[in-house]
Amino acid sequence: MQIDLSELVGHDGVVLAGMERGAAARSLFTMDDLDASMDDVVITAPESLEAISTSFVQGFLAGSLRNLGEARLRKKYRFELNDLLKEDITAGLKRLLMKRKIAGLD
Repeated sequence: MQIDLSELVGHDGVVLAGMERGAAARSLFTMDDLDASMDDVVITAPESLEAISTSFVQGFLAGSLRNLGEARLRKKYRFELNDLLKEDITAGLKRLLMKRKIAGLD
């Protein structure tokens, strides 16, 4: 299975931002169903994409973190992105994990 973020920004978009937009993307790509499936998921982005905000990552991946936990999320979702975008994903996940820890969920 593949998620192509160009469906959100086209082939010339430069930024994905906002928790609401991340949550909408999660719904668009039916990620709760993907979380429950046995298939691994590859996430790609257009070359024009320069940044993914931590708030977008939180809206996009919070449900998967809740459903799968960190280790299974990282195993199931393979981010075939440039290094800068991978850092953005990592920063967003770190923020989600910190919020879970503060809330006493981990």
